[in-house]
Amino acid sequence: MTKRLIELFVFVAVALWLADTQASAEIRPLGPSGPSITGLTGVQVGRSFELVVAAGSHQGQLQVAEASAWMPAHGHGLEQEPVVQVRSPSKTAVKGLIFQMGGDWVLTLRLRDGSSWYAVRIGITCTGRTCLVVDTKTEALAL
Repeated sequence: MTKRLIELFVFVAVALWLADTQASAEIRPLGPSGPSITGLTGVQVGRSFELVVAAGSHQGQLQVAEASAWMPAHGHGLEQEPVVQVRSPSKTAVKGLIFQMGGDWVLTLRLRDGSSWYAVRIGITCTGRTCLVVDTKTEALAL
């Protein structure tokens, strides 16, 4: 019984630590001075959320060209297309994102920085009503 209580305590402590880390995290897919992606905290299944992508210290006009999400296990995307809204030359918002069901999602942002293009893929797992970032990958695109 004591061993089970200790295991439960450790599990809860790690879960709380991860939730706290998630709540304060921003994603920087191109390194510490690269762009930041915020808005992935407090995301819930069935609720609309908004991401904000801001250029890093060495960039000028980084913008989101396209945003989409895909649920690989079910073979479908979002029920409605997100809306990309340019707020300034260095800041773009992606609005109307809704994960309509729990499970594993891949959120893809295509970023443009002058003539350079990048794909940022963010792995998100939604369990119950809560969604957490589990992985981030960035690749340069040759267009």
